Amino acid sequence: MSEASGTDPRQQIIDARKRSLAGCSNARNAIDLLADANSFTEYGLLAGHTTAVEDDGPSDGVVGGVCNIDGQPVVIAAHDRSVEDGTHSERNMRKLAKLITIAVTNRWPVVLFIEGDGSRPTDPRPVPPIVNYTRARWDVLEGLTEMSGWAPTVAVAVGATCDSHAAMAFLCDIVIATRDAEFGSNIDSSDAQPSDIAAARGDVDVLVDDIHEAITTTRQFLSYWHYYSSDFSASDSASTSSQIVPDN
Repeated sequence: MSEASGTDPRQQIIDARKRSLAGCSNARNAIDLLADANSFTEYGLLAGHTTAVEDDGPSDGVVGGVCNIDGQPVVIAAHDRSVEDGTHSERNMRKLAKLITIAVTNRWPVVLFIEGDGSRPTDPRPVPPIVNYTRARWDVLEGLTEMSGWAPTVAVAVGATCDSHAAMAFLCDIVIATRDAEFGSNIDSSDAQPSDIAAARGDVDVLVDDIHEAITTTRQFLSYWHYYSSDFSASDSASTSSQIVPDN
């Protein structure tokens, strides 16, 4: 095919990258607010709603990759409701699973900006027994569980967080939620509750007014990990452990 015909593969890829980078603006803005300037490297930029080059679902609603936060490496991902209501699909869950694998391998913290209505209704369901396939793939949930006690995981709920999205949030070490977020666990998300009620019942650890306060809180939480992980070496761990853990 000639370039004049408008079907040159190289130009199609360039156009696809432009469309993807222009989409999911809320997710990209959240990452830009938290990540150090020019430090974000995206994974799966062209993994859209379909395999078509001219896809209409940028990043399939999940923007993710690796960045620095205050100079330290962090795996980060953000959902965006503008694409398929932020729902989870087989494609974007595979992306999340890969990112969590990177975090486990390198012992890097994970930050997830979460909003969405759970499983994508149009995604096909596999036959049993893999019944939780796209309602939070087992490797995503298992990966977050594996991160527990290994490196910090942070969930920042910035909108309605239902079904598989809520499952991911509740497997993180700390759940930060804006006051306009909601939480629900039913398949149809009919029991979604405001974030202040979720905080009262213990499902939210820190309730904030807006995304900017959520960013500040996330940075503060990660600073504790970065301080202690760099301040104590293996050689002095035995002598300092008694100072860290109270006698009682």
